Amino acid sequence: MSTNNPPNPNINIFNNAYWASSSDSLTQEAADLRYLRWPVAQGDETLKNITVQGNATITNGSNSLILNSNASATQYNPCVTNGAQVISGNGTVDNETLILTTQSTTNNGIIINNSSVNFSSTNAPTSNQTLLASNDNSNKIPTTAWIQSILSSAGSVYSVRYITNQTVVTPNNCRCIDLVVMGAGGAAGDFFMDPTTFMMYFGGSGSGGNCISANGIPMGSGESLNLTFSLTSTTGSTTVTRNSVILARAFNGNKGTNGSLNTDAAGGTTNTTIGVGDTSFASWYNTFGSPGGTSQINGIDPPDMVVTSVSCPKGNSTWVDGGNGMGEKLQGSGQGGGYVLITYHIGV
Repeated sequence: MSTNNPPNPNINIFNNAYWASSSDSLTQEAADLRYLRWPVAQGDETLKNITVQGNATITNGSNSLILNSNASATQYNPCVTNGAQVISGNGTVDNETLILTTQSTTNNGIIINNSSVNFSSTNAPTSNQTLLASNDNSNKIPTTAWIQSILSSAGSVYSVRYITNQTVVTPNNCRCIDLVVMGAGGAAGDFFMDPTTFMMYFGGSGSGGNCISANGIPMGSGESLNLTFSLTSTTGSTTVTRNSVILARAFNGNKGTNGSLNTDAAGGTTNTTIGVGDTSFASWYNTFGSPGGTSQINGIDPPDMVVTSVSCPKGNSTWVDGGNGMGEKLQGSGQGGGYVLITYHIGV
């Protein structure tokens, strides 16, 4: 067999002009049609499998590795050796950025399946996540902005005293409340006038209002508490409802005995009706108001009573004429109304 290439063109009649000489060199143009150019290939190439024994640098216009369609890096790739660097960002000095983006819209995220994640940089990692809700109880990692927003109100406690019918809404980040509910004092007994001498006989003073209290009642943000006050003796009350259910109710004091001819009018007795407290939220402490003062037969009004209120468990109220929870001293002088004291506990 001839070692020479066939004639070009290949004709059936021998012509020496059409045969290439073995001394003729292969042109670059002709070689490019048959083989990959070295060290820089001619253009787009399709490779079935490739084994690289050394380092491989794969770049395009954006300096990235593109895996098309369903192609993927084999498990543990592109790890070089155990414990070696797996993926690194590339860029100018001191301006390297690594961005990992998943394509799924239903399970988006990067899962790092290891016992720990270490950041060798002295700069703390940052997050663009939406600020978490104050009541978020998930395993999301909070940002420092979220922590500061919570700490700004953490541990604060303040009290508000209410004496009129109204709806109270608990503040943001409320966790629980302490509640003191005090009933109004009982009314004084009615006057009696002697039709002959026109001497006035006063009725006895009303007894003090009762009180119910509890600490640490669970209460969240934006909850509504309805406060209602009544001055009716004995059956009237100061009431706090939550979602139309009575949370706490303290009853008013009893009315004093009406004045009568030549008779001392007894003060109202202690109202022994136990207050109502929702035990599904707290344990309640009940106290009763003191009995009212007795009028004197000579028509002088009952003596002034200034005593520490036993109906306030914290001992921070003093009964004086017209004070909260005090029984009415004289008919028309006015009963001491009830009140609700709420201490709000704000925190994380």
